[in-house]
Amino acid sequence: MVTGKPQDLASARNSLGSNLECRRIPSLFASRGRKLLGSSWDALPAPRRILVQYVPNSFGMRGMNLPMCRWLRNRRRRGDEVCVLFHEPYFYFGWHRPWRNLLAVVNRVMAWTLMQGAGLVYLSTPTWERYLRPYAWPSLPRFQWLPFPATLPVIPQDNAVRALRTRASASGAPLVGHFGTYGHDIAQPLRAIIRELLAEDPAVHLVCIGRNSERFIAEFDSLDPSYRRRIQATGDLEAAQTSLWIQACNLMIQPYPDGVTARRTSMTNLLAHGSAVITTDGRLTEPMWRSSGLSLVGTVEGPVLFLEQTLRLLRNDESRRSSSIAALNMYDRYFCEQRLLEALRPSGSSDSRTNRAMPRTPF
Repeated sequence: MVTGKPQDLASARNSLGSNLECRRIPSLFASRGRKLLGSSWDALPAPRRILVQYVPNSFGMRGMNLPMCRWLRNRRRRGDEVCVLFHEPYFYFGWHRPWRNLLAVVNRVMAWTLMQGAGLVYLSTPTWERYLRPYAWPSLPRFQWLPFPATLPVIPQDNAVRALRTRASASGAPLVGHFGTYGHDIAQPLRAIIRELLAEDPAVHLVCIGRNSERFIAEFDSLDPSYRRRIQATGDLEAAQTSLWIQACNLMIQPYPDGVTARRTSMTNLLAHGSAVITTDGRLTEPMWRSSGLSLVGTVEGPVLFLEQTLRLLRNDESRRSSSIAALNMYDRYFCEQRLLEALRPSGSSDSRTNRAMPRTPF
């Protein structure tokens, strides 16, 4: 059973076929919704395996839906195997907005409660284990990284890609891109990098791909109107068009304030496309990125070193090809669909060859 928004359910049904039952339950995380969902589960033969995709702020009640977590924990008493996928563990403590420290406390209680009822805890990034393990006592569930494959198809249409590149950058000028949703934490360092890049190399053109890119460009335009002719935004596109725009870029710049991690699906999609990428090495970055052959820049260096790496790759075709190959290799080794299926396969599977092929989780 899959629950969610109507468009998500239709997409899941179309992609997975008739064996999938999709049902939308109103007020899912409130008491009434939980009762309906529980009745639906109880009608299915036991044992039942329940996978919960968990982001604390998505459960309602301003990110403090402890009753939902208690209800999921208690499903274990009905013979259900509850598996929790932590996309994010909890809100951080801080003094910038001290009143939100209450949310940080409740989030930790929610995580502890869920892990008391979970036999297996999936992680969107191996880094989360060290964040969650102190709150797993006394149940001590098993932790396992669940790699996320690309969410975009790779569309092999060379003519369409060349047309987009010609439209975006005149006379074969280098086209640099960014793919994401342009939240505040990423938009701030990205804006500084773009400003330095456009000032340093007057030939470079830039395209911002994804939802909120138009708003980002409009804000940037108010700061640097002289660069307007060399920047464009795609806005929110269909998957196929997004793929074509990614392929049209000679180089992608992906600054993440806490460092690139396995949970960044924007990065996973670029790996699947074989994009030459420059990204950041930060406090959440897993060791596998540092040995991948990709170009990583420490977050503390700021836009200057990012600019140097960008110009180096733009001026060296061989380095960009090496970066592209490294991206494809990393995707195949860690993130492709087969890796996800291997991670989801119950322990003790008879396919020992597949189990041997599974790369060790880089904790």
